Amino acid sequence: EHAASARHRIRQLTMTSVGSWDPTTAAIVTAILIGDRAGLDDRIERDLQEAGTYHVIAISGGNIAILAGCLLLTCRLLRVPWRAGLSLTILLLIAYAELAGGGSSVSRATTMAVVYLAAMLLDQRTSAASALAVAASLILVGNPLALVDPGFLLTFGATIAIVLGVPAFTSAVAAPAMLRAPLALLGASAAAEVALLPLGPLFFSRVTLAGVLFNFAAVPLMSIVQIGGMVALAISAAAPSLAHWAGWVPHRAALALVSSAALVHYVPWLTWRGTGGPGCSNRR
Repeated sequence: EHAASARHRIRQLTMTSVGSWDPTTAAIVTAILIGDRAGLDDRIERDLQEAGTYHVIAISGGNIAILAGCLLLTCRLLRVPWRAGLSLTILLLIAYAELAGGGSSVSRATTMAVVYLAAMLLDQRTSAASALAVAASLILVGNPLALVDPGFLLTFGATIAIVLGVPAFTSAVAAPAMLRAPLALLGASAAAEVALLPLGPLFFSRVTLAGVLFNFAAVPLMSIVQIGGMVALAISAAAPSLAHWAGWVPHRAALALVSSAALVHYVPWLTWRGTGGPGCSNRR
């Protein structure tokens, strides 16, 4: 009940700030902040699916990483002791997972973050692959049927590909320091797309390779929407008179996110939609 009340309050504040510019962008910000996609237009969801960037409006590892980073930075700026900051971040991430509904991607990302931060709290270090393995084990112990859940297969399939593929890709390609981040994003997008290629037709009757291209815009824009949305929420709650202007940045970023996904209509050959049984598909 507390989580439902908090979600309702977030929707209200988002509509007051971002929604004063455009209700559509407010729905996108709400989806990115708490995973509530009820207000999204079907056309926008379809464009994001075909562009391979639907993951930006579903709470996943990127959202949890941004939130964890913001929490740790805030604790550092407020001079909270290191161990206390880690403990507080862990508790807030667990609370956020409940707030966001606790889907497969939320559970996976939160469990990984908690395992990683808990290891740091105990003066230990762990790799992303180890944290991923522990997260999968804990989730399957709690719910063995998760193994046949599409969300579980998608989130772990993509994450395994990213964790194993990106280091190999970036180490194999020699590039200046300023190009390492774009190369890592390219490697992550390509690895995830290839890993999930068999699952797209199976679960959604859709194959798309557009995400390799459009993630270059979608991921940075999602980060701006999430951080801008959190700032807008804080300002709207503390100073309602500033709510309208606080929502401008996430509004513009959400608008750009939608526009970037709509570009898939200019490259329709990057996405296919299946019609019928296995092996039957038509280009769109």
